[in-house]
Amino acid sequence: MLGVAGLVAWGAHNAGDALARRNIDVDFAFLLNPAGFDIPFRLTTWESSDSYGRALLVAGLNTALASVLAILLATGLGLVLALMRLARNPLAAAGTGWDLPAMRGFNFAGGWRLPPELLALVLGVGIYTAAFVSENVRASIGAVGAGQREAARSLGLPPGRTMRLVVLPQALRTLLPPLTSHYLNIIKSTTLGAAIAYPEILQIFARTVLNQSGRAIETMTLVLGVFLAVNLGVSALMNRWDRRLARQSR
Repeated sequence: MLGVAGLVAWGAHNAGDALARRNIDVDFAFLLNPAGFDIPFRLTTWESSDSYGRALLVAGLNTALASVLAILLATGLGLVLALMRLARNPLAAAGTGWDLPAMRGFNFAGGWRLPPELLALVLGVGIYTAAFVSENVRASIGAVGAGQREAARSLGLPPGRTMRLVVLPQALRTLLPPLTSHYLNIIKSTTLGAAIAYPEILQIFARTVLNQSGRAIETMTLVLGVFLAVNLGVSALMNRWDRRLARQSR
């Protein structure tokens, strides 16, 4: 730890000397300046006269939305694929309670409008990660001893309740660590949205704001801080869930 701290201090000192020689100062006051650009898709109000700081918030919310949707898709699809592979049975048809869009007047009304960039990002990242999640789920379920299933059958539990009440709670202990890694990879993979013009934090802040303000160090520091905070928050929640399961199994 002392060696790492010394290396960080040495790097910070060298960086400070290099910035001073080039007359570059580090100042985050630019966050109060008006942005002057539009964000086509956002979860909150936005005006082009709003500040760079608010642009960071809007882009961060867009990134969070893409991450949550991709995590839900990867988890749900991965679980379904794993159970299908284990059961070797086709899925039964199920209805949905969604409000479907309908033509009213000269345009469609109802439903939930998603920009195609967000849909492409969520489907691409979610389906890709679902392949790994499904294999982790299958392996975790397979790691539960056959005696547990036999004991559940001897008590008269049907296969569905055996899976839900006996097998899955035990499989979670093995599943959570790799699942946490997949969730963190999904959050980092949302930066791919910059390649398809989805207004996430890298596209809006690390490109547009950086080019307009010229504050490369401050901009990238803020982006790094946002991703670090989100990843540490997700890790803390998953680790808390893991510790709770450990206490319940004692």
